[in-house]
Amino acid sequence: INDIRKEFSPYQDKNGIYFIDALIANRKSLWIFCDIINQTKTAISLYDLNSVIDTNLLGLTTDYEPYPEVDVAHYDSLSTIKLGHAFAEEIYKHNNK
Repeated sequence: INDIRKEFSPYQDKNGIYFIDALIANRKSLWIFCDIINQTKTAISLYDLNSVIDTNLLGLTTDYEPYPEVDVAHYDSLSTIKLGHAFAEEIYKHNNK
């Protein structure tokens, strides 16, 4: 994060570079260390990111596509759209402080 801020500082606005991250799905059968990863992402958001989206509270799903072999490691189309909306909401909140 610091390296990106430093490299792209000539392009930042007066408030600096705004970062948004998202948690990974709590699927221990797939992501063994999901709790540790999400705890780390949340901790980092408290001091170096501006925002973190709790994807688990959004109820995102991975079960519906692609057919016939579902890709449980990635969100399906509807959930990807919901996640995009969540990112847009965070950007909106940031820009309207």
